[in-house]
Amino acid sequence: MNSVIITFEDGSKQEYRKGIKLSEVIKSLKIDKEIICANFENIIIEYDDVINKSGKLILYDINNIYGNRIYEKGLIFLFKVSALEVLGKNTAIRIRHSIDRGIFFEINKAISEKDITEIKQKMKEKVERSVPFTKIETTMHDAVEYFRSINREDKIRTLFYDKNNYVTLYKLDDIYNYIIGSLPYDTSILKYFDLTNIPNKGVI
Repeated sequence: MNSVIITFEDGSKQEYRKGIKLSEVIKSLKIDKEIICANFENIIIEYDDVINKSGKLILYDINNIYGNRIYEKGLIFLFKVSALEVLGKNTAIRIRHSIDRGIFFEINKAISEKDITEIKQKMKEKVERSVPFTKIETTMHDAVEYFRSINREDKIRTLFYDKNNYVTLYKLDDIYNYIIGSLPYDTSILKYFDLTNIPNKGVI
């Protein structure tokens, strides 16, 4: 068969061509919700993933617990890339813990309100440009060497537990990151955020 039947959460069914991308399914539905990913037959799929068999599809927006986790990961990556552009590539940014609905970042240098304004503007510019989060397949050796070159020993320690010879990295602009799980398709969905400076400590 060259077609598949997708059953949606409300029980409705729709026929599509075999191999259709999730992004094309979402576009065909013309819905207002900001869909960030989906669950197809109990597997989380992303915009570029294709559907080759019939099954049940549940769409997740940014308010769903799974969608919100992906949103948060994308926002963290967006913040780090933007902050490095403003503060310099030698800046060390570490996630320390969650605070209510925020994330606390420890930064190894003093941050001014001017810095915060510039970082926020960089983030907004990338949201407006819909910069893609690009998946890159590379060797474990090359990934380790890259993170060593930017003094990210924490990433190297995380990679130590991945026993594969190849690893998937995500790229945003010219920064690569090793992230467990999924990211949004691009930055356009990351519209809702704010930054608060905690003098001599970091940023929320």
